[in-house]
Amino acid sequence: MGELVLWSGNLATLPPQTVVKGSETQISSQFFIPVDVVIGRWGVIGMLVVNSRPENRHVSYTDSEWTGVGVSSQYYTDIWNNPVRRAHYVDTDKGFSLMRCFVLPKTVSNIFKRDRWMGDPLIAKCACDGTLETEFDEIEAASCFDPVKSCVSLIGPAAMTGWEIAGFNDGTTEESMDLRTWLSFHSWMAFAMAIPEAQESLRRTLLAFDNVLDKIDASKIPAGFKRLEPPQE
Repeated sequence: MGELVLWSGNLATLPPQTVVKGSETQISSQFFIPVDVVIGRWGVIGMLVVNSRPENRHVSYTDSEWTGVGVSSQYYTDIWNNPVRRAHYVDTDKGFSLMRCFVLPKTVSNIFKRDRWMGDPLIAKCACDGTLETEFDEIEAASCFDPVKSCVSLIGPAAMTGWEIAGFNDGTTEESMDLRTWLSFHSWMAFAMAIPEAQESLRRTLLAFDNVLDKIDASKIPAGFKRLEPPQE
């Protein structure tokens, strides 16, 4: 099945229709994968999922009484005066939401979890530090958060199929994979601009994961673990 994998540098890419069962790239008219799924050498998968019927952005995302984090009035003025960014917060149910989803195989997840002070922050650094413009106004969304929970039946099987096609196997199951998701809201007018930028951020993120993991002490890597390697020319 490896002939279905396209390599771009050290990253493998798979068209969405190859990782989603059947010929459709969506599980309903609400959620769909708009662009190629990307896999790094350590098996971390990156994919975009569009929610075509998003909810209103929750007050706790921006209300300092909920978050405990205050922002200046100038921050809100800058957003309100920018119609693109205003759509990230206001009437978000009239646009679409975009999920950047990263699926860590259990071996990689366990490597990060060995140090609870570095694990989650380091994962977030790989996903967010210089990978996507801050003007996307993303928030991290836990797997129990409803939009993420609603499309797990799309993400889980797609990740398992992606690993199978790419020839990666460390024993990860849908139950043991580690899903990390970042969520943003956009107007439909911004679709053609937001998707390519978010797609490129997948590549930046997976390269960051590979760079960090390449520096891991070999003694901490389980025996028999095999990274993906691009074909030799």
